Amino acid sequence: MNNHMPSDSTEKKIQLDVLSPEQIERISAAVEANFYAQIKFLQQLVREPSTRGNENAVQEVVANALTVRDFHVEKFTIDPGAIANDASFSSSTFEPNQSNIVVGTKIPKQQIGRPLALNAHIDVVPEGPIGRWTFPPYVPTLVGDWLYGRGAADMKAGMAANLFALDAIDTAGFSLGAPIQFQSVIEEETTGNGAAMVLKKGFRADAVLIPEPTDERLVSANTGVIKFAITVQGVPAHPCDITKGRSSIDVAVHVCNKLRQVEKTWNEQQPDIPGFDAVANPVALMIGKITGGEWHSSVPSECRIEARMGFFPGDLPEARADELVQFVLVLYVNGAGTWTLLAMMLAAFFIGYHLIMGIGGADMPVVVSMLNSYSGWAAAAIGFTRGNDLLIVTGALVGSSGAILSYIMCKAMNRSFISVILGGFGATSGPQMEITGEQIAIDADGVAAALNDADSVIIVPGYGMAVAQAQQSVSELTRKLRAAGKTVRFAIHPVAGRLPGHMNVLLAEAKVPYDIVLEMDEINEDFANTDVVIVIGSNDIVNPAALEDPNSPIAGMPVLEVWKAKQVFVSKRGKGTGYSGIENPLFYKENTRMFYGDAKGSINSLLAAC
Repeated sequence: MNNHMPSDSTEKKIQLDVLSPEQIERISAAVEANFYAQIKFLQQLVREPSTRGNENAVQEVVANALTVRDFHVEKFTIDPGAIANDASFSSSTFEPNQSNIVVGTKIPKQQIGRPLALNAHIDVVPEGPIGRWTFPPYVPTLVGDWLYGRGAADMKAGMAANLFALDAIDTAGFSLGAPIQFQSVIEEETTGNGAAMVLKKGFRADAVLIPEPTDERLVSANTGVIKFAITVQGVPAHPCDITKGRSSIDVAVHVCNKLRQVEKTWNEQQPDIPGFDAVANPVALMIGKITGGEWHSSVPSECRIEARMGFFPGDLPEARADELVQFVLVLYVNGAGTWTLLAMMLAAFFIGYHLIMGIGGADMPVVVSMLNSYSGWAAAAIGFTRGNDLLIVTGALVGSSGAILSYIMCKAMNRSFISVILGGFGATSGPQMEITGEQIAIDADGVAAALNDADSVIIVPGYGMAVAQAQQSVSELTRKLRAAGKTVRFAIHPVAGRLPGHMNVLLAEAKVPYDIVLEMDEINEDFANTDVVIVIGSNDIVNPAALEDPNSPIAGMPVLEVWKAKQVFVSKRGKGTGYSGIENPLFYKENTRMFYGDAKGSINSLLAAC
């Protein structure tokens, strides 16, 4: 603070950290001297109705008062698009461009202090029933030492206090040595978007003073506020037989009582934050408005509750909002909505069951991918209903990636993407081709002998290798065969395992050289010139019925043509079928031998025999 009292035609400047008793006395005397003018200014503010959307007239009064005091005045409206991603933004039912925010700034010629903001809101809450006012709400009436009028005991008084505190400093002969911002904001009674817009405009200070009427106490922490509405639906009925109906107003009263339990629970979760110990109910539930019913002679069919509830600093607003949603859902399940909820669940089960059961077994990997996609789109939809950007983004990522993956798998299996969605795969059009012959088993020594005589080997990995976690053993077999001068390669079907790339990842994890891992299109023509093929845990992707039997459920699906090799060894647990649920003619061919057992154990025994 600078003292600008003249002394010997010079200006004496003093920088002080603490005011002296004499300085305090001078400022106090200036407050008293200006108090009547302060009351007159407050009456001028009260005289202008300033409920939300009607603040412009009173904001002109504030702007003029700042202008005559040499403040640089700026006016601007709330831009929801500019602050939509701000943590302090809340949606509002009011038109944002109806009223101005007013900010006045004054910068001293010599700045020796830190910037200070004086903030107050000019909007007031609705006046309610006029008949309950002692004097009209917008006719400021001074009776003794009490001023009646809407806002006279609220922040219009704080606004006047801010302005005349500066006047008192000036009247006392001092000037502030720091930049001053005088902020007159709107929409404080509804959201706080006015203050958020001031910050968005770039107004900053090292400290802010907000003179709310808090019984002359300094407040260092405030709770956040969640504003919400609950619509309760009843069952309308004629008054002659009200037992057939259910009053939505009665249900709303029940909901209000239950909300008090939530209020109690949240208050009991009070964190160890200074400033709240002396407050009896810091998380206060305010049920501000209840509307409902059609007329006095029928059971009301709908009622709406509008309320607000606080939450402590450090709490996530989204998490507290979710608790309220879950609370309402529990009430719904425990009340009249039980049968509706149960019917919805049964309908969802029916739709899901028939969506899946119409799909053939060979195409189940596509179904799994599609279900993952559905879950993502469902999450994104919930995100839109809750206004949760994180859910929207993550849901869209999961949904789109699942859909893309399903499309890739359909192309690899020669299927129509639309037929997957409609659940139309896997149907047969006639009797399937009869399989003759028998499955012939072989042991590890027999396979090892064939490998010792072979020059070229192709390994076809599948889901059985993944289940047995045999990739390391397969990698070791590959190293051993290559060290013996054998040409070893891997043939990868696009849908081997559970999804595209599943086998590639497992082989890369086992350090199988990438250049010997080939896709189906790259290697299919080479089987005819291969000495030995080892199929590890694959079934449908090596089934010749896909090409030879037009009535097969997997007819038309591209497969690895392993049966064209000189010898084929199939490592599988037993004689069961694959996803499609159909027999595989490969297992009965003359050049095929069945190497039964767990894939990892079988490969380990083969390593010992080689």
